[in-house]
Amino acid sequence: MITGLDERLGIAILERPLLRILATLWEGPVASEHLDAIEKAIRAFLISPTLVASRLSGSVWGDHPEPSRKAIYYEEPFGDHCLDYEFVHPQKPHPYSEVEGTESDFLTSLVTNALKVRALKALPTWIEEQGEAFAFLDAWYEGYPVRECELSAELMFEHEDDHEVIKRSESLFIHPLFHFGPALHARYLVGCHRAGLIVDGNSPLTEICALCFRR
Repeated sequence: MITGLDERLGIAILERPLLRILATLWEGPVASEHLDAIEKAIRAFLISPTLVASRLSGSVWGDHPEPSRKAIYYEEPFGDHCLDYEFVHPQKPHPYSEVEGTESDFLTSLVTNALKVRALKALPTWIEEQGEAFAFLDAWYEGYPVRECELSAELMFEHEDDHEVIKRSESLFIHPLFHFGPALHARYLVGCHRAGLIVDGNSPLTEICALCFRR
C-alpha cells in the first residue's frame, strides 16, 4: 500500500487507452499515428518507479464518492501475468486529492463545454446516422486515431441498429460523452495530479485536464 508524501514522488498513472495502444507493440498492428503515445507509455515504464493504471475509463461510469479507493471494475492493466505485475493492484489505494467546491464546478463546466466543441469539430461531415455518430464518439473519447474512429463509424460498432438520422444540435447530445461521466472522470485525473501523480494519457479528456494540471 502506498503511504506517505515521499513515496508519492515518481508515481505515474496511465490512462487505459494509452495502455491499449502500447499493447499494439506485441499484438499489432503498430500504426505510425500511435508512435507518440507508445513513446509516452514506454517513458513512464522507464522513469517512474511506481505505475498505476487509471481506475476509470470511458464516458459511462457510476458516481463513486472515492474513485481512487477501489476499482470501479476489477480490471487489470493488460490482462496478463507479466506486465500487470509492474502496476499497483487495481484494488489498492493510491494518492488522490478530492476536487471540490468552486474548483469542481469550474472543471465540470470546462470539460462539458470543451468536449462538446472538440467532438462536434472532430465528427466527419459524411456521418448521417446516429449509430455512426455514436460509434465514432465512443472511439474518439478513448483516444483512437481519427482513421480508427471513422472505421468504427462505418461499421456502426456496437450501435448497428441505430439508423436514426442525426440532428447535430440535438440528437448527438444524448450520447454519454455529453453527460456528467466525463466531468467525474476529469475530477479523478486532476485529483490524482494534485496528489503528486504524473498523469499520462492521449485522450481528448486528458488533453483538456492538462489545462488544469498547470493551474
